[in-house]
Amino acid sequence: MLAVLVSALVASAAPACKNKSGTLEPPRGADAWDPEYARFFDDGLTELPVTLSGRAPNDVRDQKRFGMRLGYSDLVILTEVSQSWSRGLGERRQKHYVEVKLKRVLLQQDRVKIPESETLRLVRDRPIPGDVQGKEMLLFLRWAPGEQPAYHHHLLIASDEMISTIEAMVKHAKREGQFGSKAERRKARRDKRKQAEADGDASPGANADLEELDGDLETSESVSTGDPDEVESSSSAMAAKDSSSSKPSAKSAGAN
Repeated sequence: MLAVLVSALVASAAPACKNKSGTLEPPRGADAWDPEYARFFDDGLTELPVTLSGRAPNDVRDQKRFGMRLGYSDLVILTEVSQSWSRGLGERRQKHYVEVKLKRVLLQQDRVKIPESETLRLVRDRPIPGDVQGKEMLLFLRWAPGEQPAYHHHLLIASDEMISTIEAMVKHAKREGQFGSKAERRKARRDKRKQAEADGDASPGANADLEELDGDLETSESVSTGDPDEVESSSSAMAAKDSSSSKPSAKSAGAN
């Protein structure tokens, strides 16, 4: 499970700006929406939390979906449902909505203004459960410039386990120099190299490799990775999702 999450996790630690009114808008230069991502950002709602420690086939399937959504998200926010409603006649012709409070940014690819709340349309063929009001949910979002709204999303019932897993991964990635701004990643790698030298574990070859990595960061904000289902359990497998290799592959887990 950790291998799927770590290999798919791609984000930078830019602080969020709070904006009392308005709607979520993509940053300038955001990548165009690719329909390949629709399987993960389906404007839908998963009504049960993911069991990250489960080993049953359904749990493993849900863990992969969680990892893929996490990795391909431009923005992940912990939210709380304020209200929900539907419009239209007949269940199949109704349009469903939820208003959520945007409580805390967990992952963010680029710095954007975060309103205090957001109204999300849900694509579904049945009514929204009546007990969603007041529940905490994770909002996984990927930008879709030019569309209205300018993103696609998926809502997932949150759990303490899921939140703590994301936070632990972010902390670990920062420490390893594979998460955050270019300067933050470069500093973390240098600190790691100094610590290795102090412990007597760093070889000249390893130091040279780290120096080369630091130099590469001057001209590139990201590195690429392979299919998340094939990457070993290592935080070094993280990659920027704007690389062509980070698009969902035919082997990727299905949506929902």
